Amino acid sequence: MLKMNKESINIGVPDLNEEELLEIIKYTEDTIRNYIFSKINPKFVDDFNLEIVLEKLEELTVNINIELNFSNIEIPNANEIVNESLEIGVKALKEKVSSLKN
Repeated sequence: MLKMNKESINIGVPDLNEEELLEIIKYTEDTIRNYIFSKINPKFVDDFNLEIVLEKLEELTVNINIELNFSNIEIPNANEIVNESLEIGVKALKEKVSSLKN
């Protein structure tokens, strides 16, 4: 089992409604999922959980958690791939927030 997370990414103070927040989450999920499965064949993954939590208080804070379970195979660079997917996901999220703010 491989678990990774990015915690408390501060995105600033965007004035976004619930529909826009859901759009951001979907876009970020799709970006992360597509990246991981472009690097790891989905048939080797038994379980894939991706959780994105947005907290909109004074500022928008994001937590991203990824959990992968592999089917009796070792993926030598799985940690690197998941770390890269988190970075790409955060970048995509920030770009989406920026595009919605304009």
